[in-house]
Amino acid sequence: MSLKGVIDEIMSCKDEREKDELIEALNDKFQYGVYQLDELKEAVKILLQNCVKEKDGVIRESILNAVGNALNNCDIGDTIDFTYIIEHIDSFSVSNQSYIVGFLGYSYDERYIQYLKDFNTNDATLKEAIDEALYELKYRIKQKK
Repeated sequence: MSLKGVIDEIMSCKDEREKDELIEALNDKFQYGVYQLDELKEAVKILLQNCVKEKDGVIRESILNAVGNALNNCDIGDTIDFTYIIEHIDSFSVSNQSYIVGFLGYSYDERYIQYLKDFNTNDATLKEAIDEALYELKYRIKQKK
């Protein structure tokens, strides 16, 4: 089964516990880089779209964790458009927002520097995640040049 098929199967699962377990199994595969890059890029795009639509907080966090592992272990952040999830960032919990701003650090995209600088929060943990994302993003941009 293709990776897209696996994700479609996961997202159509009605049992939340089973869905979470399936996402964790997918996450394990992302950690070991067993997928082709084109397939992985499409999978991350689909996961991010589904994450916005997902209402269950545990499932959202599992999806974000899997995406984070894909970005970190497979270095595909420069190929992912984070616009859609950023447009919906306010619908996420603060802990999930930390994941999302962290993704921007892997993007290599200079336009996210100002977005991160302008992100307004009183939460210390989220502020730390923003600072780390800014550092990572600036480092990656510098390395790319």
